[in-house]
Amino acid sequence: MAKDDKGAEAVAAVEAVAEQKEKAIAAFNDIDWDALTRTGSFLNFTEVAILTRAHDSMLEVTFSNQEEGEKYVELLLKALVKVTSDARVTKYVLTKMEEILSGPDLVKRSKYFLDSSGKVDCSPFLSLLRGLKAENSDENYIGRTAGLVLASLLSVQRGELENMIALLAELLGYINVKDRRSNQKDARLPIAIQILAVSLRKDAARAMFARHGGVGLLIKLLRMQGNDASAQLLYDLVFCLWTLSLCEDVLPDFLSEGAIPILVEQVTALPREKVVRVAIATLRTLAAPSATQTTTQQGFVQEMMRAGLTKTLRHLRARNWADDDIAVDVEHLYNKLMSDYHELSTFEMYQQEVRSGQLKWGLCHTEKFWRNNVRSMEADDFALLKQLGELLGSADEEVVSIACYDIGEFVRFYPNGKSLVNQSQFNLKTKIMALIESPNTNVQRQALQAVSKIMVQKWEFVK
Repeated sequence: MAKDDKGAEAVAAVEAVAEQKEKAIAAFNDIDWDALTRTGSFLNFTEVAILTRAHDSMLEVTFSNQEEGEKYVELLLKALVKVTSDARVTKYVLTKMEEILSGPDLVKRSKYFLDSSGKVDCSPFLSLLRGLKAENSDENYIGRTAGLVLASLLSVQRGELENMIALLAELLGYINVKDRRSNQKDARLPIAIQILAVSLRKDAARAMFARHGGVGLLIKLLRMQGNDASAQLLYDLVFCLWTLSLCEDVLPDFLSEGAIPILVEQVTALPREKVVRVAIATLRTLAAPSATQTTTQQGFVQEMMRAGLTKTLRHLRARNWADDDIAVDVEHLYNKLMSDYHELSTFEMYQQEVRSGQLKWGLCHTEKFWRNNVRSMEADDFALLKQLGELLGSADEEVVSIACYDIGEFVRFYPNGKSLVNQSQFNLKTKIMALIESPNTNVQRQALQAVSKIMVQKWEFVK
């Protein structure tokens, strides 16, 4: 999908939700409130009058009187629980709740939703959230709005850990499916991620989600998104990662799960300005000095360099951005990378790359690099050479191809390298020969060339 198409799709999605909200509010006058009062079990005439007065007034007017605001929220909660036979009532009530909790008065107004024990009653919201359907449906508006209202409430209330766990469990049920590829177009996924983004405003929610492999899950979902990915879904996924990047204890997960190349892709692809903004903000947070995660932070910077972020930032500096924060973050991150680049030797970058297990073609995998740095491989009894041997068994075929290339270049330039790789502690020749039968043509080619370098005396004559 072209960038313009993505932009149009994102606008259409926003407009669709706005239209549903307008319909939900407009339906107030079509609801047979008299019928709901006649049963005597739903609402009485006084309560309907209060709802009508609030409907005809600005929210600011209703909540300018604390007692009136409390009574209004009480009636909305009552209608949500009692009136289950008319979907129009449910949509109206949830839409008004979302409006009430939007804006700077969220913390103050959220207290009106607490029960007598001072907690949020999650049951009606979770019940509606469970009604989400895999296909696109107007009915999903109810589940989506119920989830957003509940997430907003829990994100600002102290405690509420049990309720937050219950909400996250429901969301993980929609997100963490076994066969994610077949569920990529599941309409519940973007809704669940949107609700998750609101939930992760709370520190405790971030810690809980991270403990359940949250960073890795979000990275896998980002990897799955193809050219037709929704800009809004990309934004929500990266926003969730940004919130997690604020937790120092979670930072090692970003490195181990390979988050940096995926975030750099979001910046390089320029899917939409708001996606770039939050991706750059996440990368800037990860690159910032950390008192407790110094080694991890250095690893982030080196990963960014290997992923080509410096070149991308150089281009982005020349762009005009509607959001000034992007320009500030781009400049700050560019200066940070350039400063660290001059302090870091090429071989140190190579060490970090091998240890991370994420080999990528670049300056560290060239004849010039190996000619200049081959002696550095002697450190710690050829520890890096042993690690290259382990990477020959990687599930990533590009990593295997590069490991073959590097071992071949080591053999070319290191004195007695041919006999060294045949030693039992390395056994690299046998491992590489097995890869000649690989179904992947790139692995085949690099393995064949590496074996040739091991067996041929003067490789430069047969290249």
